Parts: sequence; structure tokens; C-alpha cells
Amino acid sequence: MGTTINPLIPHTVKDTGAVLMLRKVSPLLALEVRNAIDKPQPPQQEVDYGDGKLIKEPNYAHPEYKSALEAYEELVTEKTNNLVIKRGVHVDLTAEAKAAVKELRKEWMDEMGTDLPHNDKYVYICYICLGTNEDFQELLETIMSRSGINGPALEAAQDTLKSEVSG
Repeated sequence: MGTTINPLIPHTVKDTGAVLMLRKVSPLLALEVRNAIDKPQPPQQEVDYGDGKLIKEPNYAHPEYKSALEAYEELVTEKTNNLVIKRGVHVDLTAEAKAAVKELRKEWMDEMGTDLPHNDKYVYICYICLGTNEDFQELLETIMSRSGINGPALEAAQDTLKSEVSG
């Protein structure tokens, strides 16, 4: 009697051949991420318009503000990407997938001396199934376009979801 809410659809990753099951992710999730992170405010600067009165106005060109704004945008992108992948990709970690994750975690520990961040599902999807930056971008675009964002809205969402990963 039940209708499946948000059914899964298969997606083949072009460069690795991995098959991931995708579900729609509300485009409002990206907005919620942006709203949850405090946006930096520009410093105030006194401006004299020639009448001798100094007026305080925001200085959007201040280098520290520009740097803080860039860091903010990177954090929003990272958190949004993480949530879209965690929510939009469903995988059952098979014994083979778990072994691949375990091997990668060991290699990371040997090289870096720390634990590889993220849970096994995320590690499997992002570091094993996705082989290139194009795979990563295509996965995000597929999830978002399937979620009903298209045209100008898709372009705006893609700007929000740009990857810092280089292929």
C-alpha cells in the first residue's frame, strides 16, 4: 500500500564504473547550510563625503574581509557537498567495499599518521568510487538536477556546490 518516498535510482560513475544508488536531496538543504554558518561582516570604515562629517560604512574591499568571505564560501561548499553526498547516495557496504575502505584507511595512516576523516560510507563513495573531479562534479549535478533544480537555479546551485577537488 505504501508509495516509496524518494526512490533510489542507479548511477554509474563514468571513470570508475562504480554503481551508486541515488536519491533526491531537497535543494533547501543547501540554503539551510548557508543559513547555519555565520557569514563574516565587513569592517566599518569612516568615510568623508566632503562635508566634514565622517560616516561609517562597511568596507567590502578590505583584504581581511575578502579572505574571511572566501573561507566562509569554502566552508559552505564543503558542508553542502558533504550533506548532499551523505543524503543523496545510498550504498550498502559489501565485504569487498569494507575491505577497500580498510585498505585505504591503513594506507592513509601509514602515510599521514592519523585516521582518515569521515565515516566508511563517505570514504567509500568519495575516495574509492569517485576517481576524478569530473566524477565528483557529475555525481553532485546528477543528484541536484534529479532533485528538481534546473536552468538558472541549477547554475546557482552548482556555484554553491563547486568542488575544491582538482581532477
